[in-house]
Amino acid sequence: MAIRQYEEYLFEYEAILKRCGSVYAYTAIGSAFGARVCDYIRSGGMKLKTAGEDFYFLQELRKCTGFLMPEEIAVYPSARYSCRTAFGTGQAVSALAENRSKLRWGVPEFEEALGELLTLQGKPGMLKDAAFFLRQLTNESSRKFLEAEGFLQLWDKIVRNQPDCDRDRQQAFARWFDGLKTRRFLHYILDKEK
Repeated sequence: MAIRQYEEYLFEYEAILKRCGSVYAYTAIGSAFGARVCDYIRSGGMKLKTAGEDFYFLQELRKCTGFLMPEEIAVYPSARYSCRTAFGTGQAVSALAENRSKLRWGVPEFEEALGELLTLQGKPGMLKDAAFFLRQLTNESSRKFLEAEGFLQLWDKIVRNQPDCDRDRQQAFARWFDGLKTRRFLHYILDKEK
């Protein structure tokens, strides 16, 4: 039962990202993907980490080459209990099975904030100046998150090194506001709700 809850959580999170227009709308389950050798090399390959190797690899693969997602599920995660790592399938299933955790998904505040952020960055001229971009956000949590992540200082450096082109700036933003930053954004919004 716990694995089914976790699986539903992953699907819902992916669906929210898709609705918001995130290029990181995919589920990272290590046994459920493959890569061409040239793409594997271009993205830097799998890094040795104690957890999340699949997540980080797919994130880099998405930044470098992109990938295709199948329409149907081909691999199902196993219901393994594990505390070997700080996060991931085994940890989540263990915590759910032992009632130490409840998964929260479908958080309207997160979807609303992420949707506004990604829609705004896709509009012409929005990413030319970091301060201007932040002023356009109506969600205060989004502004505070980007400020805490150093967006004001970093973005001006990125803009100086980019051609004066909306598409290039939008791609740079997608590389900066990656899958990990999206997860941190989710947790930031959840913490604000407590």
